[in-house]
Amino acid sequence: MMKRIILIAISFFSFLLISSCDTILGPPGSEPPMPQQGNPVPYDMFVEGEPSSNIISMKGGLFIWKVGDSWHVRMARLNIPNVVYPKDIFVGNVGVENGFVVTDQRSAKLPDEIRVGVNDIAFRFEVEKDVKGLDFSVRPAAGLAYCVNFDVRINNVANPEWTYIGRTMYSPVPMPLKICIRK
Repeated sequence: MMKRIILIAISFFSFLLISSCDTILGPPGSEPPMPQQGNPVPYDMFVEGEPSSNIISMKGGLFIWKVGDSWHVRMARLNIPNVVYPKDIFVGNVGVENGFVVTDQRSAKLPDEIRVGVNDIAFRFEVEKDVKGLDFSVRPAAGLAYCVNFDVRINNVANPEWTYIGRTMYSPVPMPLKICIRK
């Protein structure tokens, strides 16, 4: 009798586990496959749209967004209570998978140091008061999908709490950050 109760309980919990996975993950094929390297931001909607410039200057940190085919990266002085640095130093690299970087050198907020490659940008910002940043676009190499990897450290710390994406200011968990786009 005890074996039968245990067998029924195991069957019941197995059924719950299998059926709940479909509920949590959605039906098979409902979400486009994402590359397995890193932890990519799942949807374009998180990346699309500029956050308020007032919030950028008040909150401080790393802000990344995309409007159409143009990417925008802005760095603003951190507003951390009881922590005083003469300036915040942002050092980073933006790498593109399956595409080529096209920069806009006319940006008035260019970093203190910048190196642009075929599929990456390396930069260093020293932010005292103003917001600094750079703009670029990506030309996909083949097909309509590409990924952009952001590896940025603020005062030598990679902290996702200081990183905000898109108009919603979504704060990603991983750093470095991988964002994949499908056109």
